[in-house]
Amino acid sequence: IPQDRIKSEAEIEKLTNEVAVLKKLSSEIHSNAKVQNNNENVVSKTIPDSILIANYENDIDKFKKEAVQKRINANSTKDVSEKEKLISEAVAIDKMVNEKQSLVLKINDISLTNQYFDNTNKLNQVKPVEASNNETTTANLLVNEAKYFFDKASSLKKTINDSTPITQKKIIYDYIKTQQELALQKQLKAIEIYSKNDPQFAQIINN
Repeated sequence: IPQDRIKSEAEIEKLTNEVAVLKKLSSEIHSNAKVQNNNENVVSKTIPDSILIANYENDIDKFKKEAVQKRINANSTKDVSEKEKLISEAVAIDKMVNEKQSLVLKINDISLTNQYFDNTNKLNQVKPVEASNNETTTANLLVNEAKYFFDKASSLKKTINDSTPITQKKIIYDYIKTQQELALQKQLKAIEIYSKNDPQFAQIINN
């Protein structure tokens, strides 16, 4: 077997193994992110989501360029064996890029989900009062609206599975993100109203 062929197969195997690791990590993140009915924030993170996402996006850009270059090299060579090798490597890199892109979408989703349930925990610490005013009524409505948008996002997530193309995943997750951010905005507005009306609650949410 030619030496370059052995090297090519080793590179493809390495990339395939990394994809398998990413799939396992993605599966673990997805499992850990199943927030339970008691509204606990169950995902434990040691690295901020923004840094994780930035790292993955840097990798994605780098690998995309590498795949493009391999295809350019494949088109320019007349050596059939070399052409096949380069195309195989580009395909393997494409798979890794898709996995990393899926992971970025899931991490972002988990981050927003955690924020929602963190806010829910804070809001749940406010016990209903017998005497309500227009502002607290507005806050209650905002909490209900937040739940509506969050539930809508959760329903949309059920339409995504492992076979969903990455381009379609991006479109769906972008819309999910919009709904989640609307939910967070409603929650934060409710928190602001409650904290104005209840100094004790203001102390709770600032802890």
